Amino acid sequence: MIHSLKKILSLTLVAAFLLGLFPALDTPARAAVGGSGTAVATGLNVTGGADGDWILSAGSITGATVASASALTMKNNTSGAKKLSFTYAVKKGSFTVDSTAYTGSGSLTKELAGNASVTLTLAANSSVALAPVTLSNAAHVHDGFSFETAWGNNPEQWTMLPSTAGHYYLTHDVTITKTWAPAKNIDICLNGHMIKLNPGSFGQYNDQGNTRSVIKLDASGVTLNICDCDSSHGSHSVTNCYAGSGTVTISGGVITGGIGYRRTNKDSAADYDTVGGGVYILRGTFGFYGGTIIGNTSQYGAGIYAQQPAGSQTIRVTL
Repeated sequence: MIHSLKKILSLTLVAAFLLGLFPALDTPARAAVGGSGTAVATGLNVTGGADGDWILSAGSITGATVASASALTMKNNTSGAKKLSFTYAVKKGSFTVDSTAYTGSGSLTKELAGNASVTLTLAANSSVALAPVTLSNAAHVHDGFSFETAWGNNPEQWTMLPSTAGHYYLTHDVTITKTWAPAKNIDICLNGHMIKLNPGSFGQYNDQGNTRSVIKLDASGVTLNICDCDSSHGSHSVTNCYAGSGTVTISGGVITGGIGYRRTNKDSAADYDTVGGGVYILRGTFGFYGGTIIGNTSQYGAGIYAQQPAGSQTIRVTL
């Protein structure tokens, strides 16, 4: 009798699960293609992969072994700059972030601007565990400045610099083809990266009056502050102008590549000199609190040249 009751009870429970009367026990949420995953961390939106490729739970993400590569996008779903951090343990194979492959175990940190994202791609026949996964405020504060906006997370920012007022920090080297002439108040941290002017075939001798300084400040009432704080982003090889040839390796932030503003001295257009290879200042306030200005040329002020124009304009320079 007791045996029969146990058998009936067992069959009843099985039927209940099959009919969905009881929920599945401890089943983790999964990220589906194009859908939003479980909030792994507050403000973090996780999407991508085929259903079942990624298992999400509070503070962790697990990538199951997949037959083909599977991409997972992690987005800062807030309007402010954040720091995405996670510790990874690759159980099999590898994964990539920003074209860099990772194996074994370690930690990874990415600074994300507001509403910016980063994609992690798990290679075929690979698996990985990420934990803990956190999204925190990007605390980029030093020299009395609070740098709130990342510049360089998107490839289009690798060839231009900010034009709107704000507090920026570089997350990638920037190569520009024309002088950066900010007309708004800007604070920018080189963050160990390089700003390089690459004018191409446009030389200093073939168009009078054109600026080939890396930076030109010529706006009344505008303040530009440049800082640097990190030498861990590799080293930069720049022209050794002091030796006349060759290169020199510099760690930390660098401003380089300028050949100066072509300035007419007298009545003849053929009589000119060049000034301000790195930074040329005519009006405004310039503060330089860190980094190296090197690999620039001009006849006067290869690094920084300040020239007060006619009138009552005031130039302030802090080094």
